[in-house]
Amino acid sequence: MPKTGNYVQRDYNSSSTRKSTWSDYNESWKEKRAAAKERASQLRTIANNFTTINTQATQAATSLTFQNQGAAGPYASTTTVMSRINMLI
Repeated sequence: MPKTGNYVQRDYNSSSTRKSTWSDYNESWKEKRAAAKERASQLRTIANNFTTINTQATQAATSLTFQNQGAAGPYASTTTVMSRINMLI
């Protein structure tokens, strides 16, 4: 049965042997919702991966900056240096 937008077109010529029912309509929307849910889940996973990579890269860059200042730089101790690094767990 041909579709236009969200609506099933009626077959007024009765050339088809099978008529669409509301259960057909509901089943097709159920499949669309399931596919959309799967795509959203995949996008969340990708976004989470990028966030994790960004966090790790920022922490590594901060750590390298402090290490390259030599002997804790202007800070009194290495504990102070480590407290400046944003650790997200």
